[in-house]
Amino acid sequence: MTPSPLAQELKDLRTTEIIAALDADFLNLVSWDWDVRVVRYPKSHPVLGMPDCEIPGCTKGTPLGEPICIGCRNRWRQSGMAFEDFATAPRPGTYHRSDGQTLCRVSECQRPPRLVTHGLCTTHGSRWLTSSELTVEDFLRNSPQKGLPGFGPCQVAACYRLRGSKRTIYCEVHRGRLNRERRLGTFCGDEERWRLTTPAVAVNREASLRGLPDRLVAELLYCLQVRTAREVKSRDHRIRHISDQLRLLQVPSLETLEEADLVRAGLVDDLRMIIRERRPPCAGWGRLRRPNASRTSGTCSSSVTTAPSTSAGSISGPSARRSRSGPTTNSRGDAVGTSRPPCRT
Repeated sequence: MTPSPLAQELKDLRTTEIIAALDADFLNLVSWDWDVRVVRYPKSHPVLGMPDCEIPGCTKGTPLGEPICIGCRNRWRQSGMAFEDFATAPRPGTYHRSDGQTLCRVSECQRPPRLVTHGLCTTHGSRWLTSSELTVEDFLRNSPQKGLPGFGPCQVAACYRLRGSKRTIYCEVHRGRLNRERRLGTFCGDEERWRLTTPAVAVNREASLRGLPDRLVAELLYCLQVRTAREVKSRDHRIRHISDQLRLLQVPSLETLEEADLVRAGLVDDLRMIIRERRPPCAGWGRLRRPNASRTSGTCSSSVTTAPSTSAGSISGPSARRSRSGPTTNSRGDAVGTSRPPCRT
């Protein structure tokens, strides 16, 4: 874990106070690095844990207590098979963007693959195609290659993927996303703002807080820390959605959010999910303190830690509950009335 941002780089004393209230054990639990700014969910933890999916060949994590990931659950429903039969059938070995970015198969090459089918960067892929070797394995074994330096990170603020070419400032995914938006006529026309607000590529067990101000990052981490200490689950896709929408709003702090902002961004339910307390709109966060380490790094205690409260926490009532469209969900976040595989015991 890297040190927190230097005090002189912070915009206000309150940001320093919130960062100081973050527990080192909790930050280690989510593999927090102030340079990378990505929350990574552990495989094994009583609250944040996302164990491996039980379907053979699947690399994704599952919500705690569920036997299979959301993707495999959807495939099971579409298959019409009994769950016992589906669970024994290996998943096709297909790469998915949600598995995260990999590097070229050439040793010490710092460039991402051009195609996941062969796993080689553009340069090494071209060399293989012009060689006499039939397979990538033969190419790597019989024609030793030297690793190449990378082109640096994607310039989208939320992204931490590597660029695949010197001809673009974006990773392959964001380059394709920008081209698609231009083709469909949904591009806003301001590429600089697009770089600041477009979401990161969703990766299983990860939530990017990149591109958010230090104050906002510290607030979200503290909220997640408090929820974990209270043994309240915070699923990765919900944290990703909150981060993406706050990035789109370009706000410096949760304190500055108005109800109209939350309704417009579809964040009413999500921020009520992460911050439970209510307070007058102008009240401060109150006294911050670190939770007991045992509640954030291992077995959780039933004790409650004082949590920060924001204006978002004051939103309640039927109008707020109706502000987001979509199916009715239960306390586990699943659509009511849908079939479910047997839960872990």
